Amino acid sequence: MKKTVAVLMLLCLLLTACQGEVPPVADEWGVTLSATEVTPKGMTLVMEQKGDLEGELQTGSAFIIEKKVDGEWAEIPTLGEEPIVWTAIAYLVPQNTATELETNWTFVYGTLEPGSYRLGKTLALRRSPGDYDEKTYYAEFTVE
Repeated sequence: MKKTVAVLMLLCLLLTACQGEVPPVADEWGVTLSATEVTPKGMTLVMEQKGDLEGELQTGSAFIIEKKVDGEWAEIPTLGEEPIVWTAIAYLVPQNTATELETNWTFVYGTLEPGSYRLGKTLALRRSPGDYDEKTYYAEFTVE
């Protein structure tokens, strides 16, 4: 009983100490995304990988932006009626380092209004030609 009370008290302390933004947490690939130098027109996306992987991490130019509305994430509409055409380029995310990518979204979404957003980016872990897995990661940010 005493252990249960102690665990609950510790949990309460941790929850009250962690108010505000929650830092990104790495998964089994050791990847985290974060945003710096945020403006209504763009930001610097930081993609960080820690740990050993069997393969090479890559990403392309494509991304999505979602806005938090009533506590839920909703993809914001793109400009125009035509689908977005992304360049076919591969950005490498080297192991145990951080890679910065200047991101301008005005051609896709225009200028963002103040609010809470997240940028989604798909990364691929390529082990050999045709042998890869993909995961989408998110970097949360605020436009003021």
